[in-house]
Amino acid sequence: MFRYLRTHRWLRNTVLMVGVFLIVLPAALSDGHERHGQKQDRQAAYVFKGTFIAADSSVSVLKGNRHVRRAGLVGQTVAFDLSAARVRVADVNGDGMRNAADLQNGDMVVVKAFAPRRSPNAGRFMAHKVVNQTHGREYKRGHGGRKHR
Repeated sequence: MFRYLRTHRWLRNTVLMVGVFLIVLPAALSDGHERHGQKQDRQAAYVFKGTFIAADSSVSVLKGNRHVRRAGLVGQTVAFDLSAARVRVADVNGDGMRNAADLQNGDMVVVKAFAPRRSPNAGRFMAHKVVNQTHGREYKRGHGGRKHR
């Protein structure tokens, strides 16, 4: 009878140790890259408002949303890549297309860009959307049409 209990205990302890080993081994081998429950450095929307500089597609920032202000970008000149941006602008140059070529030096623009929340200053920002606020509806109607309310 005692021999059966010792064998049973040995078997139980062996199975328990193998189970613990199988559970602990993957956690011990991982480098800690699995950060379950913790937020990664997600993308945030940076909204810049300022004066457009046509020479290098940059904006002299006058105002900005919370992310722009916290990054300390107000009062600085920020460069943008406008190649993939949606541009909302009047056809100023008369070529029949409304694109980034219609942005002129000194235009008031609003630029929306996505960048990492914690480290946004990684070179040029990829602009998502550019809205020109200098040339409004009267410019679209042929220089001096009736303004809409």
